[in-house]
Amino acid sequence: MSEIAGIDTWVRERLIAIGERVESIGDPIAGTRADRHLIQTDRRRLVLKRFPRADEFAIRECRSYTLLSQRAPAIVPPVVAIDERARCILLQHIEGDDLFGALAANDPLNIMRALGESIAQLMLATSTAEPIDQTAVEERRSLMINIGKLHSDLAAAGLHIGEAATQSMIAIAAAAEAAPLALTQGDPAPSNILFSPGARFIDFEYGATRHALFDLAQWYMRCPLPQAWFDVLTSSVWAVVVGRSDFVSRAQFDTQLRRMCQHAGVYMLTWLPLSAALQQDRPWVGSWSVRRALLCTLARLVSVTDAEDPLRLTFEDLERSLHLQWTDVGDCHIDWNALIQSSRP
Repeated sequence: MSEIAGIDTWVRERLIAIGERVESIGDPIAGTRADRHLIQTDRRRLVLKRFPRADEFAIRECRSYTLLSQRAPAIVPPVVAIDERARCILLQHIEGDDLFGALAANDPLNIMRALGESIAQLMLATSTAEPIDQTAVEERRSLMINIGKLHSDLAAAGLHIGEAATQSMIAIAAAAEAAPLALTQGDPAPSNILFSPGARFIDFEYGATRHALFDLAQWYMRCPLPQAWFDVLTSSVWAVVVGRSDFVSRAQFDTQLRRMCQHAGVYMLTWLPLSAALQQDRPWVGSWSVRRALLCTLARLVSVTDAEDPLRLTFEDLERSLHLQWTDVGDCHIDWNALIQSSRP
């Protein structure tokens, strides 16, 4: 399967089985972990995604698409064939915009509603009572290690996290393993969604069983939408899942969402290069620098942490201290309008 001829044979065999003829197979388009080939048949355009290496990313992608093609086909591109052993996924090509393109051409609140409906359908279609898979367990272990590094980085800057706050952070690290569980995309990003016109997810390299609200929380913390947009997104998810046994009340839903936002925020604090940012700022996304990303994360962590939680004061103190050190950073929020405009062709 490492040669184009092998890919050609794999594709043709699967399409012959469904009465479809290959007209052309494009050269590979290299990605971070997988290559893509555009394929033209006598009926339609397809995309072949192939992973060169047999690793956990290939397994997650294949198994996620297999499950969703059976349970929620409307929220992913139509699946033509999947071969986990060959690490190949053949999908129908979807004409659509990513999140930036969709926001540029439509009312943002309508886009949030469409995204929320698909997130909710993913949750409901893959809800499970089975034990958490190894991915989330390993993610917790890694997060615990990085929490220790965060302590060291802060201590080097004269900032400290107390014992009570540390215990709260340790509890947060395990939050993604708590029920209710469902398949989650794991890496929500503007490029990992296509609107055609509903929202379809196209990347599950980080797909795994986690807390059902894991993905929703990422849109507040890791890819921080404006508050008004996120409120509509959240309400759209709630409108679909309301009354389900996992979420019997909006208060319960909101409490669990805040917990998952805390989890996503702590991850961000340990993932962003804090120690380097203490010495010098660096670019991040568009005009959003690492320091701005850190301050945005802290501000949002404060907003989702109860006043009586010892972590609330820790986040407030850290945000205040860094603001005093980084007086030239300015507004820490992403300028989504600028990002949308810069994404235009």
